[in-house]
Amino acid sequence: MHGFRKLFQSQCQKAMKSINVSILMSHDTGIVQHYYRPTEQDLLDDYLKDVPLLMIDADEIKLNKQIQELEQRNQNNEYIIKGKLQEKDEDIAKMKDELSSIKDQMKSFANMLGSINSNEEKQSIVKHLVNSGIYNAKKS
Repeated sequence: MHGFRKLFQSQCQKAMKSINVSILMSHDTGIVQHYYRPTEQDLLDDYLKDVPLLMIDADEIKLNKQIQELEQRNQNNEYIIKGKLQEKDEDIAKMKDELSSIKDQMKSFANMLGSINSNEEKQSIVKHLVNSGIYNAKKS
């Protein structure tokens, strides 16, 4: 019997107020008992903090708590990842639209160049594009 009481006292003092442990063990608390009178709910709330420490299968309870915490973190991470993926999808869609617009402009430009018959005019346009930095002509 002494071993159980000692285990109870040792484990409870890890998280409970020591005066509440003494009250639960029916120890005399001296003059303090006249000034400190916790309600049953206060004692219960304090005791419930230590229930996992007092249980024989406390490891299982701790593991279940860790699993719940990890699942919550996982959900938070999934939420963040989905948000980032959505941002990337929006960026990709925007880039596709821009690329499509550039292709349309290039087709229009090619049609315009095709309608020019003079090589001098074509060379003048290409020279202007190279000088303005729009087109880089690399010579092999």
